Amino acid sequence: MRVTDGQRQPRVSWFEVFYDLVLVAAVLHGSHLFEESPSFAKGVWLSVTLLVLLTLWLLTTLTFNTLRKDWNLRRLLTLAQMMALVIASLSISRTSGLSDSTGLVALAAAFGCVSILYWLEARGASPAPRGPRLIAISTTMAVVVCLIGALFPESDAPLFVNPASIALCIAVALALVPMFTAYLGSLAKTGALDRDHLAERMGQLVIIALGESFADLIISLGDFDSIPNPVYLVLTFVVIYALWAIYFRTVLPAGIPKSPGRVRGWIASHYLLLFGAIGTAAGLSALTVLPFDDTAVALASFRLPLPLLYVMIAFLLLTWIAGIPDRRFLWVHVAAGALLLALTVAGATVFTDRALTTGVAAAAVVIADAAVSAWLGTRPAVS
Repeated sequence: MRVTDGQRQPRVSWFEVFYDLVLVAAVLHGSHLFEESPSFAKGVWLSVTLLVLLTLWLLTTLTFNTLRKDWNLRRLLTLAQMMALVIASLSISRTSGLSDSTGLVALAAAFGCVSILYWLEARGASPAPRGPRLIAISTTMAVVVCLIGALFPESDAPLFVNPASIALCIAVALALVPMFTAYLGSLAKTGALDRDHLAERMGQLVIIALGESFADLIISLGDFDSIPNPVYLVLTFVVIYALWAIYFRTVLPAGIPKSPGRVRGWIASHYLLLFGAIGTAAGLSALTVLPFDDTAVALASFRLPLPLLYVMIAFLLLTWIAGIPDRRFLWVHVAAGALLLALTVAGATVFTDRALTTGVAAAAVVIADAAVSAWLGTRPAVS
C-alpha cells in the first residue's frame, strides 16, 4: 500500500483492507469444495461463484475509487454486504451447509447494499449521475432475480439446469455487464477512474488471496501428528512467494493502461489470475497432506500444472495489456506458459499417475520464472 507525502491520505483505506479480508475468506471457502472432490462441473460452479464475488468487489471498489470522501452510511452498507457475502459463501457447496435459497437471499441483500450506494451517488454525490443510476438500476434488477430464484423449491437437478444456478447467472450478468461495459468505459474515458487507487486495490487483493491460501494449508495440517509431505510444504511456501514476486515485479509496476478496452482486459485477467491461484492453493493443499509416493496418490497428474497454467496465462496477458516497457519479462512468461502447457498435456495423456512428480515440475517452472524475472530486474531494461 502506498503512503503519500505531506497531509495526503493513503489511496487505500484500512476499511477497504478489512473488506478484502472478508471477501477473500469467502472466496477461499469455495476452494474447499473443489479440493475435496474436483470435477469439471464443480470447476464451472467455482468459476461462477468467484465471478459473483469479484463483481461485488469491483462494484464496491468503484464507489471508493470515484468518491474518496468517507461517510458512515457507506461503511454500514459495506459491512452489511460483508455479512451477506459470508452467509452466501456458506451455501456454495450446494450439497451441505446452507440451502440455495438462503444463499440467494443473502446475495440479494449484498446486491441491495450496492444498489443503495449507487442510488445515493446518483442522487447527488456524483458529478455525472447517469453512470451510477445505470448501475443502481441493474443491481436492483439483480436483487429481484435473486429473490425470485429463492422462491423455487430446493432441487437436485444438474448444475446447468438448476433454478438456483440459473438465477445466480442471470443476477451476476445483470450486475456485471452494464458495470463492465458502459460504466467502467465511461470512467476510463473521462479520466474519472483513479488508476493508482484501483491498481493498489487489485494488488492488495492478490496479496491477501495468496497469503490466506498458505494460512489455509497450515490450518489443514493442524489435524495431523506429523507433516505428511514436507517437500510439498516447502514447495507451497516457495511457489506462493514466487507468484507474489512475479506479480509485483512484472505486472503491478506497469500500472493500469489508459484505453477503456485495455482497462477491461486488465481487470478480466485478474479474474483468471485469482481463479488459477485458488486452484493452485487447492492443489498444493491436496498434495501436501499426502505422502510423497506417486503410486499412492489418486489424483490427476495435471492437478497442479493446470491451475498454474491459468496463473501464467494471466501474468502473460497482464504484462502484455499493461504494455510493460521491458518486453523480456513477457517472453519469460511465454516460455513458462509453454512449459506448463506441456506438463498439463503430458499429465492428462502420458504420465496419468504421476501427480506428485508433475506437480514438482510445474512448481519448478514457476520458481524459475520468478528467479529469471528477478535477475532481469537487475539488468538494464530493454524497450
